[in-house]
Amino acid sequence: MWSNRGRMLRALAAAIACGCAAAGGPFAFAEAVRDGAAGVTGIDEPSAIAITPDGAQLYVAGSGANAVAIFARDAETGALRPAGVVRDHARGIDGLDQPGDIAVSPDGANVYVAGFDDDALAVFARDPRDGKLRFLSVMRDRFGGVRGLGGAVSVVVSPDGRAVYVAGRQDDSIAVFARDAKSGRLRFVEHKREKGFGPTSLAIAPDGRHLYVAGFDASALAVFTRDPATLQIRRTGIVRDADHPTHALTNATSVAVSPDGAFVVAAAYGEDALELFARDADTGELRRLATAHAGVDAPARMHKPLGVAFAPSGREVYAASAEPGALSAFDVSEGGLRRLSVHLDEGGDAVAEACAVAVSPDGAHVYVAGYRQSAIALFRRGL
Repeated sequence: MWSNRGRMLRALAAAIACGCAAAGGPFAFAEAVRDGAAGVTGIDEPSAIAITPDGAQLYVAGSGANAVAIFARDAETGALRPAGVVRDHARGIDGLDQPGDIAVSPDGANVYVAGFDDDALAVFARDPRDGKLRFLSVMRDRFGGVRGLGGAVSVVVSPDGRAVYVAGRQDDSIAVFARDAKSGRLRFVEHKREKGFGPTSLAIAPDGRHLYVAGFDASALAVFTRDPATLQIRRTGIVRDADHPTHALTNATSVAVSPDGAFVVAAAYGEDALELFARDADTGELRRLATAHAGVDAPARMHKPLGVAFAPSGREVYAASAEPGALSAFDVSEGGLRRLSVHLDEGGDAVAEACAVAVSPDGAHVYVAGYRQSAIALFRRGL
């Protein structure tokens, strides 16, 4: 059911029925790359997007292709050019069955891919010259003492590059790995299980002190404090939708932390809403600031949000919504969610069933994964 964000969309519909430009500017659709066109392959049913720290490459998890596609990125225009693809079971590669998320290490040396149906995390070395990937290893649930990777759906690397955290949707767990800085290889440390939580998304604060977890089943955000010495985590807080009528966390699907660590934003799939929190840097505690509901204080067609991302400035939040598909932007600079712009799917658009969003390191470009059209849409900011 949770093999990727696209399948998540359909399954959830049945169950409950992806540097810094001037702040605040609008965005405009520029172009799209589509699977099977102009040499593009490997992005069938895309579920996640990751951009390298230097902005040179963009990686796409193709859940329908059991692959990761590599794109060279034009820094000036944001345009994408296909630069390769790695596939499950090709040339010894393993762990890419239904990839659900991608993370690039802060030093740009490694790429980590969560494979939902493989209950695994695939580890790659990245060539900094062209972004090509070389398979190193796979960490698989219940092999070699590893636990907590059942239904691996989200992955993050700590800002210091010393640890990798993975959400195991089916295991209700967060798996913790120590990362070797030279090779990028991983060593299992522990897993923390939160029964009934249903983790779907991870975000780590830029100071590395706290890990935030969106729980679909619990309709909640959990706060974990990290031990910098052992890399282990301990749950120190939780915000539940049921805590207060003002909360909008029903079926939380995605979470992001602002680059300055001041804000946390969550997407509520079951409530067609975003919720913004202030973050206490010492304790990690969250305090609700604002909520934006579709048709009230957000675009009317911001239905079923699946992905959220901050601009590098920390002043804007972007949300990818699945039904029928939209990209929405909000200004959070004053502690609220002030609507800025929206791009709506109008039929065969590249943002149909939008499920993931990423912003380039310079803040000039926004990329959206359109699951239905097997496409990545490019938007330019500040136009």
